[in-house]
Amino acid sequence: MPSAQSRLFLEWSIRRPWSTVAVIVVVTIFFVAQIVDFRSGAMRLGIDASVAGLLPGDTPDRLDLESLERTFGEREPVIVALGMNDVFQASSLRAVDALTRELYRLPGVVEVMSLATVDTLRSESGETFVEPLVSRIRDDPASLAQLRREILGNRLYAGNLVSRDGSTAVILVYFDEETLESDSQGSLLHGVAETARQHAGEAEVFVTGAPYVKAATAELLLRDFTSVFPLAALATVGVAIAVFRTVAGVMVSCSGVLIGVAWILGGLAWLGRPLNLVTIIVPPLLLSVGFAYVVHVVSDYVDEVRPSGSRSRRVEALQKTLRSVGLPILLTGLTTIAGFLSLVVSPFAAVREFGFIAVVGVAVTVFLSLTYAPALLALFPTPRRSKHSGGSTGWIEFLARRLADFSFDHRGAVMLLGGGALVLSLLAASQIRVNTEIIENFPQGHPVRTGFMAVSERLDGDNSFNVVLKAERPDAFLDPRVLAPVDDFETWLESQPEIGSVTSLLDHLKLIHRTFRDDDPAFETIPDRAGLSKQLLLLAGTRDLVAYTDSDYRTLNIHVRARTVDTESLAALLDRVREKLAALPGDLEPRVTGTTVLLASAIDDIAGGQLRSLGLAFAFIFCILALLFMSLRVGAIALIPNALPVAMYFGLLGATGIPLDTTTGLLACIVLGIAVDDTIHFLTRFNHEARVRTSELEGARHAVRFVARPVTVTTLALCVGLLVLTASELQNQVRFGALGASVLAIAWLVDLTFTPALCSRLKIVTLWDVLSYDLGAAPQESIPLFAGLSKTQARIVALATRIVEIPAGTNLCRRGDPGVHLWVIVHGELEVSLEVEGRRRVLERLGRGSVVGEVAVFYGNRRSADVDALTDVRAIRLSEENLARFRSRYPRIAARVLWNLSQILAERLVSADRRLQEDRAPN
Repeated sequence: MPSAQSRLFLEWSIRRPWSTVAVIVVVTIFFVAQIVDFRSGAMRLGIDASVAGLLPGDTPDRLDLESLERTFGEREPVIVALGMNDVFQASSLRAVDALTRELYRLPGVVEVMSLATVDTLRSESGETFVEPLVSRIRDDPASLAQLRREILGNRLYAGNLVSRDGSTAVILVYFDEETLESDSQGSLLHGVAETARQHAGEAEVFVTGAPYVKAATAELLLRDFTSVFPLAALATVGVAIAVFRTVAGVMVSCSGVLIGVAWILGGLAWLGRPLNLVTIIVPPLLLSVGFAYVVHVVSDYVDEVRPSGSRSRRVEALQKTLRSVGLPILLTGLTTIAGFLSLVVSPFAAVREFGFIAVVGVAVTVFLSLTYAPALLALFPTPRRSKHSGGSTGWIEFLARRLADFSFDHRGAVMLLGGGALVLSLLAASQIRVNTEIIENFPQGHPVRTGFMAVSERLDGDNSFNVVLKAERPDAFLDPRVLAPVDDFETWLESQPEIGSVTSLLDHLKLIHRTFRDDDPAFETIPDRAGLSKQLLLLAGTRDLVAYTDSDYRTLNIHVRARTVDTESLAALLDRVREKLAALPGDLEPRVTGTTVLLASAIDDIAGGQLRSLGLAFAFIFCILALLFMSLRVGAIALIPNALPVAMYFGLLGATGIPLDTTTGLLACIVLGIAVDDTIHFLTRFNHEARVRTSELEGARHAVRFVARPVTVTTLALCVGLLVLTASELQNQVRFGALGASVLAIAWLVDLTFTPALCSRLKIVTLWDVLSYDLGAAPQESIPLFAGLSKTQARIVALATRIVEIPAGTNLCRRGDPGVHLWVIVHGELEVSLEVEGRRRVLERLGRGSVVGEVAVFYGNRRSADVDALTDVRAIRLSEENLARFRSRYPRIAARVLWNLSQILAERLVSADRRLQEDRAPN
């Protein structure tokens, strides 16, 4: 039973329901005003679609990328690809030029690169000319053919600004970063696509690039938030209607969880924290989790309250409800929080933020379940139906009884089946792929995915990364002795099947060298002197050089374009690249960097973060369970049914080929934190029922039937809420929803079969029992069996064995009867007597602390006297079996108890011997 202080806290809301509801409504209005501007209707809550939160932070790879951006001004462009029959037609080149000019006019555009903006090198009559390509556009086929040869022979442009077969032209559009950041709706980037389609003529238009992907992702996230979340809310209302069939049940359960989500979203908007690719999952998830807590309150209240009861009867029923489910809800909230809290050790900022938001969200929903929900129930009329009156959920009780009976009757088979499922899951889990797929997050046929794949196929790939080489001295990358091994490395790179193109300063240098040698292909080589290289670059170097080297030629930037899409394959490629770089001269410091490199390196971080988070979640929850049940052994046993669904989740990943990424990686900890809730509800009810019925087996049967309805309803709500996510266009949310619903359904089945079978022979003690059970004043002093123990240890002894209530007038045993139990009196009085020569002789009257029945237990299993209850008696009943069980669970306490028991028996023998001597003595 809860303490007086906790009862006052829990019952405050039902004693002042109007005040409670009013305060919560006012707070809710405040938070809703943070989400939406009431005057304009505009949403104030931001959406951040960047992948920055999905990348590991403060790592060497991240620092390398920041250094690259500082040195070379690396920016991510929007890529416009124009599919043409032949780019090197005068009309096609003029179309590229015209579109380039139109794109320059868009607000926020700071640079546009295309064939219309680049310079060309040509040698004529011993002279070398550097001139814009657009100035050479002629209708003359011979001139165009010459231009084709020059451009496609230029490694800087072929595969980058034009496809190698001359069928596709590329325009790179660069925006001002501040302008992009302020464009929350992505209108500027959509303007690029619209402008390209209006001015591309008959050319096929494809648009891709990191800024465009980010804008499209933000649009889908906003669409999900405004459609999937309302759909999840409607699904929750549907489940509530199907389950409760009363206005009170639906209003209380649904309004409570919606208020909780409003508080969380309003708090994020108030703090200026936008939702991202991961945290966008929080609102529908909290709807389901919060509904699970409220269901336990409403279900228990409907069971307690009498039909047509007065307000005082409703208040009394609500008080009983809070005393019954208050502690389990607090504990299940704590374990769910532990599951989410374990995510804060993730190396990914978005995952850490998800964990923090979810922790606060669960705390808020628990608070509302224990305050707002009972207060609102107190204001509603008494429900007409009780949960046991059949109706729409009668099938739940029927199914629960059948599952429970099956699990108890086939306990061995159920345990074996669970073990087999665990083994198969672990085997399947060995096939898990760890991957981070940004483009594949879009559904098949989506313009972003189509554009990315088209550019990747028509050009040299759309996954780029950089190899940065740093030397110790200036002009190092003009020295042919330094450039020779770098040239060999670039040649090796181009030979890799995943590589589309490699571009660097060396390509500029070779091209200029060849041009100055009357365009003789034999001179497309690195000059043999550093001075010559510097002269050539000064005379004919283009403005594009700044992207490949710094001003003193001490740093070299090699652009690499890869055809591979998934980060798993890219990671394997990067491992080979780093191994090859290690063979370069020791005075060169190589770095492989880029956004795709961070995504690839995230594979190890995902796997390592998953292990850390899951290990921390298991440790948190084990500590909670061990503390709750006052035993490491019972805590471990209670954890087993929850580890099984987690193992099966990993098995599903391996069997289905769904990759483990930053989103699916959340599920293991979430499932563990949520699934253990049902286990706690079952075990706390099982503890109560086992005491009342003096049988663990019967206690387990009745516990299953009691928790079946709320557990099934909450699981149904969770699964429906997660399945709603499959309506999203973003594939990470689809996978999260489908996997989460599947695993929670498995957890439900485990909790109604495997858990009862595992615990049906288990004697448990809860922390709440130990803190609140009444053994009278100072039991360690007034009851010899507890001598030398603390009050808490004395309660553990009582609760871990068996407490029985013996009504006055009850005969406990007769002389000569078989017996396997002894009793220790906690309250009341017993009388021990013998029948001698037809006359009943009272031997003694025993009160608090006395032991009776020990002779039969330890000497021949036959009672030596009659024992009757003179008053109502509460006693601890012991047998060799439960003493042995207690000794295995609490060996140190048991050692003291057995010592005390031997002392009691010794004193009893001395006392019996003394009485015998007195009886034999002559009068």
